[in-house]
Amino acid sequence: MPPARQSMGRPALADVDNRGRQSIAPGGRQSLAKPDGRQSVGPGGRRSSVVPGGATAGARLRDPRQLTDRAFKRRAVEKLIAYLVEHGYDRQLSVEKLFNAPTNSDFVHIISFLLRRAIPDFKFDGRYEDELPVVVKTLGYPFPISRANLTAIGAPHAWPSLLAAIAWFVDLLKYSEAEATRDLEAEGFDAEDDGHKMFFAYLSEGYALFLEGQDDLSGLDERIAFTFESKNTDMTQHIAEMKSANERLQRELDGLQGKSPLEQAREQAEILRADTAKFEKHIADLHEHRSKVQQKLTSATSEREEKQGTLANVEAQVAAAKETIAVQEVTPADVQRMHADTSRLETELSGVRAQKEALSTQGYEEDRAIQRAVERMEGKVQQLNNCSLRLHMIPAEAKNAGGASHQIALQTDRLSSDPESLLSLDPTAVLIPTLSRLRGGFSEELGTAQDELLAAEEQQARRDEEAAERRDELAALNAQLTKLEKEAERAKDEHAKELAERKAETEQLEEKLHAARSTAGQDVVASQSEVSALRKELDEFNQEAAKQRERMYSILNSSLDMLLLHKENVENQLRSLKQHVAAKKDALVPLLHDDVEPPPVGLD
Repeated sequence: MPPARQSMGRPALADVDNRGRQSIAPGGRQSLAKPDGRQSVGPGGRRSSVVPGGATAGARLRDPRQLTDRAFKRRAVEKLIAYLVEHGYDRQLSVEKLFNAPTNSDFVHIISFLLRRAIPDFKFDGRYEDELPVVVKTLGYPFPISRANLTAIGAPHAWPSLLAAIAWFVDLLKYSEAEATRDLEAEGFDAEDDGHKMFFAYLSEGYALFLEGQDDLSGLDERIAFTFESKNTDMTQHIAEMKSANERLQRELDGLQGKSPLEQAREQAEILRADTAKFEKHIADLHEHRSKVQQKLTSATSEREEKQGTLANVEAQVAAAKETIAVQEVTPADVQRMHADTSRLETELSGVRAQKEALSTQGYEEDRAIQRAVERMEGKVQQLNNCSLRLHMIPAEAKNAGGASHQIALQTDRLSSDPESLLSLDPTAVLIPTLSRLRGGFSEELGTAQDELLAAEEQQARRDEEAAERRDELAALNAQLTKLEKEAERAKDEHAKELAERKAETEQLEEKLHAARSTAGQDVVASQSEVSALRKELDEFNQEAAKQRERMYSILNSSLDMLLLHKENVENQLRSLKQHVAAKKDALVPLLHDDVEPPPVGLD
């Protein structure tokens, strides 16, 4: 009879009986396979239906992962820390220590904690250097763990391979937990809601009472109704609290979507500072206007006093003239001439008065126009200073100032004495050259950034084409893998069929041999020779089939590893390209929005 065939799958993690376990030394460890025979995952989180015997059979496999790569080690450490924290690890964790190498006690504590996630009552019965390789091999880890690495965990060559094995075991635990959750959901139970379980218990208890002959289930109904009402009340209250919390968060979100209170306060402070400067300027202008009005009033008072003196002299002259006229003889012609002179003088006096009023009105209007022009110029100067501040031209130590001050001040005290020096500096001589220089620099930077963006887009297009080619290659490899799996299945069926035929032939020959033993000894010897030859042929066939099967498994494993490495390389290239394009776009945004032209300077 041919030897029994080995299992074609790896043993899965199982919730073993908590009443005890055997030693994990060779020959004494219990099987970790689930009683339903469901197979577990292979390397990398895939279901494996073609890897024989749990560990690699035949030739020793080489680990294709970059164990010494810093990115690989960082991902493995992050995965390990996340799993330990999520499942309540009871010791302090250090990323740096796990990245370089932990102590022997920390390593043993971590690996024991992980193994207890699979086997609740697990503990090392002897030296972990002797037992751990057997445990890992039994769990299906495809690469051997050296006992020398376990005795020198802190060595640079030892810790990367142990960290890779721990990362693989973490993936296996995650997959096992996910499978357990899916099994519960497939049976109709939700792992996060015990309502289905409670209803199922209610049905079970009711059916048990029915089998006992109790038809009155009102008490059970009232109890389940009370339970559901309590849960509904709690759920309703929880929903109300969540709605209230959502409304409060929505109000906070609406309030935060606008400008922050700090930004609003800063804007209000800027406005208040600008208003304060304007009011101070207006007060200074009012003081200056008051001084001018006082000067005009003093001049008008002196002029009035002078004119009053002139009027007194004129009145004295008139009185003297009247006295002279009174003693003189006046002819009618002299009277007419004097009346004509009086009318002429009154007309001239009216014209002079009208001209004086017109000149006063014109002077007032000119003062008002000058004041409005100065206010407009102040606004233009403030706007120009703001633009210079945004362009980093203020103060003199700014990036684009070039060591010179570009801040303009309006010197209103020189308005009457020296209007040409009203501005503290000449914009055409100071600002325009600096702005031209900045504009040229911004144009060069923008052109360079646009060229880099075009190059990045071309590179993205090439990467997309390469990704499409890699996807086509991946599809071809998947098709080849599917074909190889079908061929392996077909070969297995043919082997089983041929094995059954050989078994039937062997049984027939044994029957013939038994019959021939009663007739002649010579026939028995010939039949035994024929049976021996057939058995030898059968053994050779079984050995050849085993070798072909091992070659098939090696080819499949190599193809799967190559597919995984290729997929990971493509994902890394796409991720780096997206990060490069995003960085270039972020660098271009300020250049596209900061190209600000300063407003023209001048009086309206």
